Amino acid sequence: MMNVRDLKNSVNSIHMKDEMRKSVIENVDQRVCRSENGKNDAAAMHTVWRSAGWHKATAAAAILIVMSAVIAFPVRALVNSLVRERLESMPEEEVESIIDDEKSIRAAANDYSREYTDSENARYRDLLEKYQAGTFPEKEIPKVDSKEDVKTDELCFVVPDSTFYLPERELTDEEILEIIDFDVKRNYALEQNYNREHAEEIAQMAEEQKELIADNVAEGGITEQQAVEIAVGKLYDIYGSRGEGMEMRCRYNESSISGMGNPCYSINWSNEVTHKTYYIDISAQDGRVLWTRQTDPDFSMDVPDITIEEAEGKIVTLQNQAEEFMQKMEISYENVYVYYLESAAGIAYREGVRFVFETSGQSAYGITYQWNGVMRTYEEVNFADYQERNGEIRVMSIRGEKVEMKQIFQKMSEK
Repeated sequence: MMNVRDLKNSVNSIHMKDEMRKSVIENVDQRVCRSENGKNDAAAMHTVWRSAGWHKATAAAAILIVMSAVIAFPVRALVNSLVRERLESMPEEEVESIIDDEKSIRAAANDYSREYTDSENARYRDLLEKYQAGTFPEKEIPKVDSKEDVKTDELCFVVPDSTFYLPERELTDEEILEIIDFDVKRNYALEQNYNREHAEEIAQMAEEQKELIADNVAEGGITEQQAVEIAVGKLYDIYGSRGEGMEMRCRYNESSISGMGNPCYSINWSNEVTHKTYYIDISAQDGRVLWTRQTDPDFSMDVPDITIEEAEGKIVTLQNQAEEFMQKMEISYENVYVYYLESAAGIAYREGVRFVFETSGQSAYGITYQWNGVMRTYEEVNFADYQERNGEIRVMSIRGEKVEMKQIFQKMSEK
């Protein structure tokens, strides 16, 4: 599990490298499954969130949003919502109190005294929507300084341990709203604190961004506004979303997160409550999509293990989806390959399958789907990398156990 304190420390390095940006995005999204080979390539396709586990990850996701605020500007479309109004009306004393609490926390991330029940998980997701619409808790979650101060059958938060103690009974809607409100307020306070402490560095980086963008345009590249307009259109084409209720940020990067070395505008939309995020890298040279990814805790809640036989039965259907997507992107290709992981026990890696489209030129494109049909990523890839992987073993850590997974990369006509 990623150490949230390490994430906070990483935020303090304003000049974030693209490799770190990719690593942070993947680590926030992974939480449980981890490659033991030390590779952060997109083909690993890690994302498992379980029960209370996906709530534990909200702190890390929030830090990513804070980092995005730093590394992605100056285009920043603030969301005019009841939640934002609630946050901006917080007394300064409350913000400072939250920051002081964070400084005293010695845990790596939020923990919970027990997992959420299925009913609580379902109500949590429903209450997230209601919270965004203006349904706020009547009280604040009680905070205590030690486990000994926890009262039986009462919800509370032990500050030094960063632990939510949940009563053994079912949580009430009010208590769930208190947890949601606590997380949202804390994340807001962290962002405010960072922006205040690093105002000079942020301003300096903004000037550097302007110079990089000016140089790019002078060399025939597209402007930031053009990139944003393209990304807004692609957001709807790809995900069917217009980014309503989300905060948009943009930053110029000298290379795309896809790792193919193309300068780009990195644009992301994030929801500060649900932590759902869309990422799109637009080529700063010609406006094409270099990389895109969506993260949403709900997508991976109920993705079961499947057998190789079940996986092979889904591959053709998912291939059709991938080919339709390539048509939507208006990209022609010559061959389609499939990439996935399988264990010696005949189990397909739960996070899905990637289709690699080989073109007549130097480029290739990869589209990753979960086995339940949700598209996770699209990006330009190095075709030769996949050719070398076929048959190799990856050691994956799945729910705390190391599992050897064989990499399969085959031309679809060979299946």
